[in-house]
Amino acid sequence: ASNALPPLIRTLKGDRRKKFLDVLIGLSLKDKDRTVRMSATEALSHLLSDEQQDDAVFDAILQAAEDTYDGVRLEAARAVGRMKGRRRETLDKLLPLLQDSSYQVRR
Repeated sequence: ASNALPPLIRTLKGDRRKKFLDVLIGLSLKDKDRTVRMSATEALSHLLSDEQQDDAVFDAILQAAEDTYDGVRLEAARAVGRMKGRRRETLDKLLPLLQDSSYQVRR
């Protein structure tokens, strides 16, 4: 399902896009189901490689990097890797994310 989201979101404009992003961000940060948070974070990560990068998406990815569930943090680490152009804010988060994701790969 999340593979279909990036093309769908790219077709949305203006208020519709913002409302949809708000829902995805809410799911990635606040949903009680960790699988939903992980899937929403994955969908958001595809948007970081989009030309229409949104600061709210970027901030949500950085917050997801601090999630209690390993899978969500792993998706956040992948998102940072997909980013077009690194932002200064990612430098502080990048090393812990990479350490965390490499630990997951070894497990």
